Amino acid sequence: LGTGKSTSLLQLVDSLKTCFPQWKSETKFAPPRPGDIKHSQADISIASSCLDFTAQWSVESGLQRLIESLKLSPVNH
Repeated sequence: LGTGKSTSLLQLVDSLKTCFPQWKSETKFAPPRPGDIKHSQADISIASSCLDFTAQWSVESGLQRLIESLKLSPVNH
């Protein structure tokens, strides 16, 4: 689903850098391309009203939980 809150691409990159401190990539900025989406936000209103859904984790904490679960996965051993 989503959190119902917008996350910019730069915020996502910062979260990834926090989760992967060994990642030493440099952020490069370029003009927008045709078709680029300027703003996007998940509409969780139906999930909220029908399923009583509320996001339990932020994007960053969700990424951290995903990484930890992947580390524990038998597929990775």
